[in-house]
Amino acid sequence: MLRFITLFSFFIMLSGCSSDGDERRADYLKADYLKRLELPPDLIFEGNDKQLVIPKPTKKAMQQYKDGLAEKDKAK
Repeated sequence: MLRFITLFSFFIMLSGCSSDGDERRADYLKADYLKRLELPPDLIFEGNDKQLVIPKPTKKAMQQYKDGLAEKDKAK
C-alpha cells in the first residue's frame, strides 16, 4: 500500500510540474527587453548638471572630522 501511495504521489507531482510549462515558455520568449526607458516629464529638469554638486563642508564640520581622525589615530 505504501508503494502505491508513493508511486501515485510521484506521478501527480510530475504531471503538476509539466502542466502549463508551454504557456509560460511562450510568454517568456515574447518578452521585449530592448524597450527604451522613458522618463515622465515631471522628472526631467532643465539644469540637471547641478544635481550632483556636493556642497563644501563648514569649518565646524571639518574640525569635527579632523578631531575624529585624531582620536582614531590615538586609539591605534
